[in-house]
Amino acid sequence: MPVVAGLASVSAALLFVYLDMTWLKTGMDTRVYRDGARAFLDRADVYGSLFEGFPFTYPPFALLVFVPLALVPSSVAIFLMFVTSVVALTLVMRWCQEYAAAGRVSSWWATTALVAGSNRTIAPASRWRSR
Repeated sequence: MPVVAGLASVSAALLFVYLDMTWLKTGMDTRVYRDGARAFLDRADVYGSLFEGFPFTYPPFALLVFVPLALVPSSVAIFLMFVTSVVALTLVMRWCQEYAAAGRVSSWWATTALVAGSNRTIAPASRWRSR
């Protein structure tokens, strides 16, 4: 049974990555973060400008967090944000599993499958933003 669960989880994770490959084409949020940080580095008016047609609405502290994204190529920044989001979602999902199961949580394979499935559930809601 563990082998079947492992194969199902790996398959779900691969499907998740395959279906979410639009991250390189979209990445609108990351582009706004990068452009805001770049404007900050250039001493431009971050809050009076539009980036990708959107204002930078994050607190000033966020600019410091986003500065590294402004220092790397766009595709690298988008990839880093994608990976960071997946890792954060996985850790939160794991924490929720542990909380709900009073510490008696199943394997990380189950967490991976839940993350892949939950992303596919909420991803259609994010598709409208990239158009």
